[in-house]
Amino acid sequence: MMQGLFFDFDGVVARSFEYHFHAWRQVLPMMGVAPDSLVVRLNEGAPAWKIAQALCRKGGMEIEEEEAKKLAAAKNEIFRAGQKPEVYAEVFTALEWARHNGVKTALVTGSNQENLVYVLGEEGLARFDLVIREGDYQHGKPKPEPYLTAAERLAVVPRECVVVENAPLGIVSAKNAGMYCIALTTTLQAELLESADLILPNHLAFLDWLQQKKS
Repeated sequence: MMQGLFFDFDGVVARSFEYHFHAWRQVLPMMGVAPDSLVVRLNEGAPAWKIAQALCRKGGMEIEEEEAKKLAAAKNEIFRAGQKPEVYAEVFTALEWARHNGVKTALVTGSNQENLVYVLGEEGLARFDLVIREGDYQHGKPKPEPYLTAAERLAVVPRECVVVENAPLGIVSAKNAGMYCIALTTTLQAELLESADLILPNHLAFLDWLQQKKS
């Protein structure tokens, strides 16, 4: 019996990758680093400062946490000053299904509050029963803590929760939390998402799967 339905944010709730990558392209050349699209996609789910470290490492440069956080802050400012990403309407359909079936919902992400409010607004965030964002846990994805924190706060059993992800770190986090994980190929090909329990091509396929379920 499904008790919880949890969503990652970037690539699952919002079609945001290109906007984040555009912002990285504005920030990293100042460090002499050319941003790598695949590095961003593979590290999605981690805090932005850790993505900054991964991008710099790919470019042959190691940076300390303090400098990485400055880069991440600059990137996020550019992100929030640009065009607002599209939100996948099917996610809100899924939230209505969950509410109708007594299933608790959560947004579980490495993004910060400012980015979430920029894209979803306070009203959009309020459509989830719970929001777990950067700062709400000590150890982020791929550790299980973000998803386990959501389950604990919603008083649901982890093994009765379904997670919707789009990147390897999030899939590992969900699986380590003992949850069923569905991966959507919104930013990566299926071959890079094979640790998920189920891989689906898009949000419509997820809705088809969900509407066959009973809580």
